[in-house]
Amino acid sequence: MESKGSVRGRRKAQPVFVVRSTRMGGLDYLHISLLALVAVLIGLAFALAYFQPGIVVNGCQYGVVNGTCVTLPYNDSQVLSAVGKALAGYANANSSLALLPYYSMLNRTTVSYVANSAEWIAIVPYIDPFSGNKTLNVTFILSNSLKVKQSFISMVNPPNAGNDTVVGLGTVALSGKSLCTYSKPIPVYFVTDPYVPGFIGYLSNTVNISSKYRGEVNMTYYFIASQYAVSKYSQYGSASTQNLMRYLACASPQSRFRQFVSNLSIAYSGNPLSNSTLHDMVLGSGLNVTSFNTCMVNVSSALAGQANIAAFYNVNAVPAYIVDCKYGSIPSVVEDAINYTLNEIR
Repeated sequence: MESKGSVRGRRKAQPVFVVRSTRMGGLDYLHISLLALVAVLIGLAFALAYFQPGIVVNGCQYGVVNGTCVTLPYNDSQVLSAVGKALAGYANANSSLALLPYYSMLNRTTVSYVANSAEWIAIVPYIDPFSGNKTLNVTFILSNSLKVKQSFISMVNPPNAGNDTVVGLGTVALSGKSLCTYSKPIPVYFVTDPYVPGFIGYLSNTVNISSKYRGEVNMTYYFIASQYAVSKYSQYGSASTQNLMRYLACASPQSRFRQFVSNLSIAYSGNPLSNSTLHDMVLGSGLNVTSFNTCMVNVSSALAGQANIAAFYNVNAVPAYIVDCKYGSIPSVVEDAINYTLNEIR
């Protein structure tokens, strides 16, 4: 018989499980993974609940506000009535805009509503009688209560871009022309026809500008025969018509030219004056008669030279100004052109 000790010795060894601490509160990796998955699912549920699509409204011509279609406070007829009143307001404008009420085609107006800004846009076609009766547009922006906020008037495109360039208010840089080679006083050429409508006003204003910028501007007066003078030839003859140009050309270089212009304004009616009337103005203005008579001997050549200067600068509308040999301007804004040039050379 075998002893009990030998029997124990032949028993198979039993497996031993060793449990090690994970230092995670007693949870193993499986439990942690499950808890993380649950947290992700809960977060996803909240996200789906928060970002769920809103109400979709289809077929809203003017947009959606707070989930509902925008309703218009006025219909097209009411908008057109407001636009018609706005157009009629131009009838009292002291400009060519006074014609706008009579050339607008209100029945062809396009009306739109902008919901985001609560504004109406009305585009009204109109006929421009100054541009070969072309059809252009005037655009009104009206508030939600149909009050005009802004208006925009279209115009014809330029016939050609050309090479001249706008460089400042009242100042056009003439292509191919250079600034004069000397500094102040800068030369300014006033080019005009003595029969252009408003001539005395333009001339008097130019004399005032010359006085205002004394020491900074040297004003020269050029008198040419444009279509305004030519229109007088059939009634008065070319010699009598151009006689005023000759007197002006010889009076303008003298210091008493301002007085001559003042006397001229009394007798001038837009038509040629007699030689005797002009001669009396020379005497009455205190001009140097000797210098004046010397000038009159060669005045025809002087006038031809002035016409060549006007042609060189492509002056095709009078009155016009050439500032410092390069910049073109017109009476209403010539001081801006002068100031621009003076700032450039300082």
